[in-house]
This record gives sequence, C-alpha cells and structure tokens, in this order.
Amino acid sequence: MGDSDEIIHTKIDGKWLRLTSDIIIPHPGGPVIRQYANADATHVFRGFHEGSSQAFKQLEVLKKTRVVTDKDLIARLEANLAIRDDEKDINVSTYDVSVEEEKRMVQNFEKLRQKIIDYGLMDSQPFYYVFKTSTTLGLLFLAFYLQYIDYVYTSAIVLGLAWQQFGWITHEYCHHQPSKNRRMNNIFSLIFGNVVQGYSIDWWKDKHNTHHAATNVVEHDGDIDLSPLFALIPSDLFKYKAELEHFLLKFIPYQHLYFTLSLPLLRVSWVSQSIQWVLPNDKLKEFAIYQKNHRMEAWGLFIHWSWVFFQLYCLPDWSTRISYFLISQSLAGFLIAHVVTFNHNSVDKYPGLILIGYLNKT
Repeated sequence: MGDSDEIIHTKIDGKWLRLTSDIIIPHPGGPVIRQYANADATHVFRGFHEGSSQAFKQLEVLKKTRVVTDKDLIARLEANLAIRDDEKDINVSTYDVSVEEEKRMVQNFEKLRQKIIDYGLMDSQPFYYVFKTSTTLGLLFLAFYLQYIDYVYTSAIVLGLAWQQFGWITHEYCHHQPSKNRRMNNIFSLIFGNVVQGYSIDWWKDKHNTHHAATNVVEHDGDIDLSPLFALIPSDLFKYKAELEHFLLKFIPYQHLYFTLSLPLLRVSWVSQSIQWVLPNDKLKEFAIYQKNHRMEAWGLFIHWSWVFFQLYCLPDWSTRISYFLISQSLAGFLIAHVVTFNHNSVDKYPGLILIGYLNKT
C-alpha cells in the first residue's frame, strides 16, 4: 500500500509539478506514474496520452495548481536530472549521453514524431482492425470446428496460432490503436485478453506500461527480469535468495542450451501471473483503476478457463486431452516468446538511471 502522504515531483513541458496521493492513486495508468519521480516525463506523457483530450485537460489543471515554485527545490531537482548511475555490468550498455545531448535528441524526435502525425501515419485504421479481428476470430472457430470433426491435433495447432495472433491484436487494443473510442478499445481488450487468451489486461498493462516508461532499464523493466530461470546480466545472479532459487542457480551456466526449449513457458508464466493478479494483492487494493476493473477481469478469466476445460472434456480420453492441452498452450507460448526474445531480451540493457532525461520546451 502506498503512503497516504506520498509526494513525487515530475517535470512536464518545462514545469516541475508536485503530485500527491490524491493524484497518484487515482491515476488511470496505475503505478507507472511513479517511474518518473524526480524526472522529466514530457516525452513519455505525450507518448502515453496521445489522443486523450481528458489527459491533456487534466495536465493543464495541474500546471495551474501543482507547479513547484520553491527555487531551491527546483535547483535540486534540475541537478538531479544530470545524475548517472556508475553501475557497470556485462551486457549493460554504457549510458554516457549528456543532458544537453538528451535534450537535442528528444527535440529532434518530437519533430520527427510531429511529421509522422502530419502525414497521417498515426491515424487509426479501423477497417484493417475489423479485417484482422475477423480473420483471427475465424482461426479460433476453425480450431473448434477441426476438433468437432476429429482433426484433434490440427485443431490444437490452430488454437495455439489463434492465441498468438490475439496476443498482438490485444496489444493494439490496449494501446488504443484500432479506434479513438478508448472505452470500446478497453472492452475489446478485456474480451480478447481475459476471455479469449486468459491474460489479465490490468496485469499486462501494469507490466507493459512500465516497460514503455523504462524500456530495458535494469531494475525497472520487468520484461528483462527472467530470474530465476535465466540471468540476462550478471547482477541478476544476486537476486537468488530462496532455497529453490539457489538450486536453480546451478543450471544458469547452461541457460544457452535450454533457453529456446523454455520459450513455451512464457504462456505458463503469463496465465499464472494473471490468475494471481485477480486475487487480493496490494496493487489491486491501492489503485482505483484496478479496483474498478477487478470483477470483470475475474469473470473474464473464469470464462476463458471454463471453455478451455470444456474443450478438453469433449475429447475422448485423457491421453488426447493432455496432448491437446500441451500442444495448444506450448505453441502459443513459443510463438509469442520468440518475438519478445528478439525485441526485448536480445537488445541493449541500460543501468538504472534517473529515467530519461531532460526536455525544456520554450
């Protein structure tokens, strides 16, 4: 649970804002807002809230009511932006970009981003998403039909593929790409995430928002923390505390041999964490957005596993049921995990900096 007197300072559009618990706890994005305590959040704010007029209206209110005016505090906060972590680790890139270089990079990126918006490349493409959603639903029902006509193992393969495709479609709905109607996007996210795949959308957003706010930053981005099965950087080895983890530590020197074979376990990890998420937990109790969605989240997961087990019940014997379950679940996990591996785990990691720098628009 968060401190009822919690205070963080974050900089947006050149102004330091004092955010207290009455702003932090109701935040629609949950705890990701804390990632930018004592840091400049201009760029990430615009990236997260593009298309949300309500978010920008609320920002204008904050600029009028929550601006830091204490010059000594502002000086300390500004000085803090230049601090860099001296942590050195194998597989962790050196981050030696100066504050002024950061400023120029972000300004240039903003110019490029505005050109992309002006060209219409960020406009929603509803007809594409209608087509993609329809064809992926077609895959799902094809899997049901194949099982019905006794092409059991072909059905399991098609079901695994459908779950993988729904993973990326749900990703787009969660990012509010298919439509400007955010409520509709959220409804489809819940259907395609919780009901179709068995993934908690709030759990995923909590993880994924942090990933976007602190991409590949060690100790912040959970997507690159794969302990205790894998260690992507040497400092990961110091996380092994429990007796079982110490036992697993003996296998880490051979992770290059079993890494690919372990990719199907991604689905096991995600569905188990989703189930844990809908059970009572501190984040669920603390943040209003998670409390609001909790009942629908739980019902979505219940429906998902009800029809999965009903499918298995319809199969003729236990051998077929176990085979069908393992093929569909493992294939879905592998197909998603190999993409995640190439786009996240195999690229540069960064030390735990004061998060992404400095932008002072004039």
